[in-house]
Amino acid sequence: MLNYLFCLDKNYNRQLLISLNSLNFYSKSKFNVHIIHKDPASLDDLMKRFKIKFDKIAKFRTYKFDDSNFNFPNLENNHISEATYYRFFIDEFIEDDIEQLIYLDCDILCLNEPDDLLIEVSKSLKKTKNIIAASVEYTNTIHTSELFNRLELESNTYFNAGVMVIDFKSWKENNLKQKLLSAMEKIYDKVNFWDQDILNFVFDGKYLEISRNFNFPTQLNSNVKNIDLRSVIFLHYAGSNKPWNIIGASKDLSREFHKNYSLLFGDRYFLTTNYRKQGLIDLLKIILSLRITQLDSPFSFIIESIKSLKK
Repeated sequence: MLNYLFCLDKNYNRQLLISLNSLNFYSKSKFNVHIIHKDPASLDDLMKRFKIKFDKIAKFRTYKFDDSNFNFPNLENNHISEATYYRFFIDEFIEDDIEQLIYLDCDILCLNEPDDLLIEVSKSLKKTKNIIAASVEYTNTIHTSELFNRLELESNTYFNAGVMVIDFKSWKENNLKQKLLSAMEKIYDKVNFWDQDILNFVFDGKYLEISRNFNFPTQLNSNVKNIDLRSVIFLHYAGSNKPWNIIGASKDLSREFHKNYSLLFGDRYFLTTNYRKQGLIDLLKIILSLRITQLDSPFSFIIESIKSLKK
């Protein structure tokens, strides 16, 4: 049975449930879910309030992360929380009898049946000496050399850590927790992309490369159309613009996200705004450009946008 791992705080509770709803829909077999959470009671309360249950989830386990002894790098004034670093500590929470984990960021949607392909990857990973499998995000070129030089990488590939298949037995045997924490201290001032930089520094190209269809990145800065998603397993809303931001929610690739949200919570759109002034500017742009007329529910979008600006 596949075991999925998520790491989050209460600010990502709804995003997690949206991701799980898509996974529950497309999975053909039952699976287990493991969640390392800053405040697991907040997630439990939300699920009880909306009576949320998933028929494909066999085991749903939450673990509270309450270790405040760490000063994680590059969090000040960023949209990323410390929860992104919780996966460094998986051997403190996950049961020893679990051999492999599939880590997913909460800003990921499942778009096609994942079971058989993930089982295939897990088998391939076991045959190698690698501990993780991931999709390449960057190769070392003149345009990306700063990244490779900053982290002093010897390899020519840098992976995106939003989706990782983990040989958990090998992870523990190789004491990855201590290696990652030591690396965090060593390159603390060089970290730009949070735990992903540290993971790449430690593994430095020693991982099983898997198709980008397992971690298909999409930026919501522009309204990209005509992307073939028929083979994509996991769609990753990478970057600072998210489908729950006003500007991100107006893009075509956010439709599936809000469809899953509506199925769980009833409302047509899930919108949050950290920067009210920018949110208002974005809303006005969407209206004045007539982009609003291309949305599924323009009136609902305006109403939910205004609500988010008032919070």
